[in-house]
Amino acid sequence: MLFIASIKTVAAQEYSVIDTVRAIVYYDYHFNETAGKPQTIRLLQMQLEIGDKYSRFQSSSNAYKDSLLAVYQHLPVQEAVTKILPMVLGMESHSYASYRVLKNYPNSNKISVFSRLDGNNYHSEEDLKLRWQINTERDTTIINLRCLMATTSYGGRDYVAWFAPDVPISDGPYKFCGLPGVIVQIADTENEHKFVLQGVRNGLNLPMYKAQERTQKVTPKELVRAFYDENANRAKRLAATITESSDPNIMARISQRTKGINNYIERY
Repeated sequence: MLFIASIKTVAAQEYSVIDTVRAIVYYDYHFNETAGKPQTIRLLQMQLEIGDKYSRFQSSSNAYKDSLLAVYQHLPVQEAVTKILPMVLGMESHSYASYRVLKNYPNSNKISVFSRLDGNNYHSEEDLKLRWQINTERDTTIINLRCLMATTSYGGRDYVAWFAPDVPISDGPYKFCGLPGVIVQIADTENEHKFVLQGVRNGLNLPMYKAQERTQKVTPKELVRAFYDENANRAKRLAATITESSDPNIMARISQRTKGINNYIERY
């Protein structure tokens, strides 16, 4: 029911074209849901859309939902939901990837993150210039691309990246960018968050959509806090629906599950 209500809310939004997508870089995102527990590893497909003016990074499932919502936005909400719901039910998603990252939006050197959390639309914006240390003596080959190593730090983690100088796209997954070549692989030094390039589609001419929505502007740190608040509030709402006759172990499982989602990519 909550998922359907969310679809209805989003379907009521207007979408506009902000750019033209010329290429899509696909990444596998491996992450540990719980800090320090590699057995909680999850996998999602993400994609980096390269436009004429902007780039956008998000989960492939979010990108598909956005395209459907944009196509059906002129229909009555209930009719749009009836068409969209069968096409998105069962798609892989995770709260760790509820964001959409736009680079150079609305201005050059800006990184904007949009996320819908607990029924609110949030927007964080920052001038982010990562300090990369490139090691030209460290090279390797990943999916037939010659790669050099670079290191940086961001959001409470240290990262090791491998980029391909022969692919002149100064961009990569999430907020990572600024290297002289596309980022082929990047992982934090604890190996809890890792992005690995899987393929590239070139020669595209696709619309890059963005929802025209009212947003609450927050700092990157406040956005992470809002994520954890949503997780706790979701658990409280679920607990409130449990009656005395329910399995007494359910509350314990809800609490354990909530505490286990404690390893967002940014940690402050």
